[in-house]
Amino acid sequence: MREVGDNNLPEEGTSEKEQESSTRGVADWIKKALATGTSVEPFFSLLAQAEKTRRDVMQSVTRELRGFLNGIEIQDILLKVLSNAKLEVHATIRLVPDQEVLKKSKSKAAPKKNAPKKT
Repeated sequence: MREVGDNNLPEEGTSEKEQESSTRGVADWIKKALATGTSVEPFFSLLAQAEKTRRDVMQSVTRELRGFLNGIEIQDILLKVLSNAKLEVHATIRLVPDQEVLKKSKSKAAPKKNAPKKT
């Protein structure tokens, strides 16, 4: 059996490298337990219980968060915000010449090649 304080399981917030090392430590612990004939049943039971606890905690947090978000009255909040605010609109309008129209007008204004020259 493991001694108190002999923690080979990965903890939350540890780096990937530390978790890999810890996972290898758990695998080594299982190998040692099997080699010495020690039962690994308690370990697997502990893992199953940890998974169930994690699932229960996540369900509880999800339920609480859903209840909190459902309790928020978005319409009332928006009404309060909009009733105490002004709507300002700033716009700039520029007239930009159309390039195609400019090209057509320049081609019409170009002198004809066969036109007589003024002297």
